[in-house]
Amino acid sequence: MDAFREPRKIWEVRITSLPPLMIGAGVLSKIGGQAAALGMTRALFICDPTMKEMGRADEVIKQLKKYKVETVLFSDIEADPPIEEIDRLGDLYHREDCDGIIAMGGGSSMDAAKALSVRVTHEGHMSEFESLAGGTAKIRNPLPPVICIPTTSGTGSEANTYAVLSDRERGIKFIIMSERIVPKLAIIDPELTSTLPKRLTAETGIDALAHCIEGYTGTLMPYHPYYSALAFYGIKLVGSSLPKVYADPGDLQARTDMAMAAVYGGVSFTKGLGVGHSLGHVIGARYHLPHGRAVTPSLLCFARFNEKACRQEFEDIAWTLNRSRNLEEGLLKLYDEIDAPTRFRDLGVPEEDLPRIAFEASKDVVNTVGNPAPVEERQLLELLRDFY
Repeated sequence: MDAFREPRKIWEVRITSLPPLMIGAGVLSKIGGQAAALGMTRALFICDPTMKEMGRADEVIKQLKKYKVETVLFSDIEADPPIEEIDRLGDLYHREDCDGIIAMGGGSSMDAAKALSVRVTHEGHMSEFESLAGGTAKIRNPLPPVICIPTTSGTGSEANTYAVLSDRERGIKFIIMSERIVPKLAIIDPELTSTLPKRLTAETGIDALAHCIEGYTGTLMPYHPYYSALAFYGIKLVGSSLPKVYADPGDLQARTDMAMAAVYGGVSFTKGLGVGHSLGHVIGARYHLPHGRAVTPSLLCFARFNEKACRQEFEDIAWTLNRSRNLEEGLLKLYDEIDAPTRFRDLGVPEEDLPRIAFEASKDVVNTVGNPAPVEERQLLELLRDFY
C-alpha cells in the first residue's frame, strides 16, 4: 500500500462543435440552396401545426422546390415528443425514402428531428440512447443532415448537443446527448418569432434566461470561461430585450437579441443546470405544461436555493440583468414587466402534489449534479411551499 500513488488527474476545457448559424431577418429565404448543398433531395419536414396553419411551412416547401428538394411534411408534432412519435417518424422517413431532416418550430420540433436522426440510423429502443444510461457511446453511425429553423427564442436546441424526449411508460423526460446530433445548419430568422403570442414570448424567453443563469453557475464544468461568457452576455440580452419584445412584438432588433440569447443559453448550459430545471422537468412532464412555463417559478427557486453558494455570481448576474441588487429581486422585477407567473399554484399544480414533486426532482441527477449547492428532498419541498 505504501507504494500506491494516486494517478494525476487531467482536467480539460472542451468546447463542443457549433453548427453553421445563419442569423438575420429574411435568411429563411436561403433554405433551398442550403438544403441542396447538404445533399438533400427528399427531406422529412417536421413542423408544429401552427406553422402549417400560418403558411410558414408552405413558404419553406416553395423555397426547397426551387432547388429540386422534395419534402414529406409532418405537421402534427407533439409537445415534448414521446418515444412512440419518434418511432412513427422513423417509419415515415424510411417509407418515403428520405435523405435529410428539416425541423421548423420550437424545441419539440427540433428535438424530434435530432432524435429522429438517431432513430433512422441505429437499432434498439430510443430509451437505450438516454445519456444518463450510457446512451451517448451507442450513437456511432453516420447521421443524416438536419437543418433546424427555430420559431421561438428559448431552448437553443438549434445549436446544441441535446434532445429531450418523453418516456410515457416511465412518466419522465430524458435526454439524448451527442455531438453527432448537432444540426448541420441552423437558420435563425427573427421574423419568424414576431407573431408569437405574448405569453409564449415570455415563457420561451424565461427558458433562455434559465439556461444562461443556471449555465453560468453550473458546476459540471466549474472552469469554462467560454461558456461563462456566452451565458453572461445572454443574461444581458434577455434583461434588455425581453421586456421590449413583450411590449412590442414587432421589434426585430430585440427579437434578434432574444434569438442570440437562446443560442448562447442552449450552448452554455453544457456547463451544468440546477434545481430550476429539475423542478421544471418534473412539473412540465407531470402536468403537461410548456417547458418555459414550468421553469418560470422554478427559476425563482433556483435563485433562493443557491443564494449563499453563489452570492458574488448572483450579484453580478442581477446587476447585468436589470441593475438589481440580488437575483431573486431582479427576476421578480422582470417577471412583473412580462406578466410571468411567480407561484406554482398559478400553473395549476395541486398543493398536495408538492411532496411527490420534491421527491422526483431530487432524483433528477442530470440536473441536480450541476447545481451549485447540494440538493436534498427536504429543501426542495420547503422551496415549493415557499413559492406555492
